[in-house]
Amino acid sequence: MYMYKTIKSPYKYYVYDGNMNSILEIEKSQFESLSRIEEGKGQNEDEIILQSFQKSGFCNESNIKEIKHPDTDNVEYYLESMLSRIYLQITQNCNLRCNYCVYSGNYQNRTHSNKIMDFEMAKKAIDYLVKHSYDSFECTVGFYGGEPLLEFELIKKVISYIKSNYPDKKFSYTITTNGTLLSSEIANYLVENNFSLVISLDGHKECQDTNRRFINGKGTFDVIMKNLENIKRQHPDYFPKILINSVLSPDADIKSIKDFFSTNDLIRDIRVMSTAVSSAYSNEEIYYPDEYRAVERFETFKCMLWLIGKLNFDKTSDLFTRWSGPATEKYRMMKKVGKVSEINHPGGPCVPGKHRLFVDVEGNMFPCERISEKSKIMNMGNLNTGINIKKVKEIINVGSCTKEECMKCWCFIFCGQCAAHADKLEDRPSPEMRLSRCDQLKDSVIENFLDICFLRENGYNFEEGVLRWEES
Repeated sequence: MYMYKTIKSPYKYYVYDGNMNSILEIEKSQFESLSRIEEGKGQNEDEIILQSFQKSGFCNESNIKEIKHPDTDNVEYYLESMLSRIYLQITQNCNLRCNYCVYSGNYQNRTHSNKIMDFEMAKKAIDYLVKHSYDSFECTVGFYGGEPLLEFELIKKVISYIKSNYPDKKFSYTITTNGTLLSSEIANYLVENNFSLVISLDGHKECQDTNRRFINGKGTFDVIMKNLENIKRQHPDYFPKILINSVLSPDADIKSIKDFFSTNDLIRDIRVMSTAVSSAYSNEEIYYPDEYRAVERFETFKCMLWLIGKLNFDKTSDLFTRWSGPATEKYRMMKKVGKVSEINHPGGPCVPGKHRLFVDVEGNMFPCERISEKSKIMNMGNLNTGINIKKVKEIINVGSCTKEECMKCWCFIFCGQCAAHADKLEDRPSPEMRLSRCDQLKDSVIENFLDICFLRENGYNFEEGVLRWEES
């Protein structure tokens, strides 16, 4: 199996080499020959073309000899001395019942409950973070639910504990909330303590009230907008720092949502990011229709036009400007990684817990807040016993369960699969589950490569490293 993938843009021909981790522009005849070999239909003349590339070090078989994450040997140091961020699941309860929520019952991992984290457990979590962050300049504490503001008094006690016991350690705070409980008292407190505030708001009233409703079935749009109005009036300097997270469900009218965020007088100047409905641990396949994907690609293309100076920024949508980022980030990764080493791991797994250690209501520790609390293989330990380093090394090397397929895959570096994508809540990772995502992931990477080719063809200077989508 040769470690390359042919790519065709509207006007030019390319090949991505998985060993050299680079994209080459090639002639049409070369593209056709390499494509036939890819498909197992190569002729003698095609082999001659292939050999000419191989003489220059390209289009060879995989040079990967062993699956091992490059950070494997550093795990113990990271988790002993470089923790920087912890997410506390202070409650599993919520005052909403959103259709796509991971607690909705449509997922294998979570359901709403009345469990809350007691103050003693929260203190242990803070102590653990400080003890294991010796080489981190700053610590961040995130408050997670359920709906974390249901336990506002606990949040205040935790921050008071931090200020009293660790006055010399720099801390920051973050919270993601559904926005319905943002009273003046709570808003004042969040502003006084300089919280990074993320509010979930999917879009206009019809969209929001369809998916995000109170327990009694009533919509939440009017309540959230009123709370936002109050914050803007009382804290005009803080208001622009708020981040809106819009979950774009498969049945969403994406155009009307885009128009809402760009024209609504109250929130059009707030940063907006969009996320898809989570597919990890879902009991049902999450399917986005072609119409949705068409709008998504069109808006992403507008971002490409902006990057090359052919479209004004005000013609793009906040929902999609960050989606021009994957192309530039993948280009950066090519430059950073360079030629693929013989001992490596398919791209994707982060160092579990290093950046987003998640502590559930009972003190169990997981790689991040997206992981199922019911998972056996992803449970890294407990606040009372500490992190199991052996378990973490197994998680970070999840690609070992599909090593035969991964070692010969052209998409090796850009695999992007989280360890959760192989988690069936059993004693070991699932190779079948991991491999089931491959085609979809490869299609996404090819789209990113095509964006890179488009930008290069039209004069975008990657080498300057100026990601204008981030700056704006």
